[in-house]
Amino acid sequence: MEKQLFILDTVVTIKLFDNKSDEVMNGVVDVIKTYNDRLSAYEKGSDINRINSNGTAWTEVDPSTVEVIRKGLDYSEKSGGRFDITIGAVSMLWDFTDVNSAVPSLDSIREGLRHVDYRQVAVDGNRVQLKQEGMKLDLGGIAKGYIADKAKEYLLEKGVRSAIINLGGNVLCVGDKNGQAFQVGIQDPAKIRNEIIGTAAVHDASMVTSGIYERYVKNNGHRYHHILDATTGFPCEDGIAQVTIFSKKSVDGDALSTTCFLLGVAEGMTLIESMADTEALFVTNKGERIFSSGFEAGVAWVGK
Repeated sequence: MEKQLFILDTVVTIKLFDNKSDEVMNGVVDVIKTYNDRLSAYEKGSDINRINSNGTAWTEVDPSTVEVIRKGLDYSEKSGGRFDITIGAVSMLWDFTDVNSAVPSLDSIREGLRHVDYRQVAVDGNRVQLKQEGMKLDLGGIAKGYIADKAKEYLLEKGVRSAIINLGGNVLCVGDKNGQAFQVGIQDPAKIRNEIIGTAAVHDASMVTSGIYERYVKNNGHRYHHILDATTGFPCEDGIAQVTIFSKKSVDGDALSTTCFLLGVAEGMTLIESMADTEALFVTNKGERIFSSGFEAGVAWVGK
């Protein structure tokens, strides 16, 4: 049983292999919509939108929102601020929904960067405060993973033991398929969509890819991808085309794929090697593939 919809600014596909219930399928879609409505910075009335609109005032939010923010702050710290959930003051200047949209002015980006500092976010119970006027949260680098995990929790509660949740680059596998691991392809960043560089065996785990080919703006012959460096306000240019992370939780894979992209191969791989049950594949702009030490054995990689 399969359902596809456009939400989270991407195409979402849900496949249930051991359950044909419309009620369960509609229920998991509702879970995805509920968390999107809560965590999107662009949804009017969402928790994140209310925090961003309240200046320096405290805002009471859902406990799940606090959970994502705390996770985002943790990865902001791990990356030394290269990944920063207060990037909203800059990211909202860009419009990656339209390939022909204008590139923000250097002055506007410089002004936005003045309001990017994850250390100025305070959390007290279910209340959140941005300590500096002009700051904006943007959980785009972590929210999809969290939502995928919540969708999986719902399916497990409903007795589903074989499913794939694909939130456009965030693939979360529930159990396996007929006793065998799911075979999941990894996009070739240098080719058109649906051409892959290889497949990985994924059993009850997450695979998240961040790359330069999905969302971008073209201007004067230059392509500006959507992965913004919080230290410059512009797309990260470090020779990486994409990063794929395998992990137990999709929220970690989501944050790590962006964080490692921003850190670069050396620092990113050091971070991955320090984490249990986590593997990574970096692909450079020149097509070089760099694997974490346990990648090929851990995910039964078959390259092309």
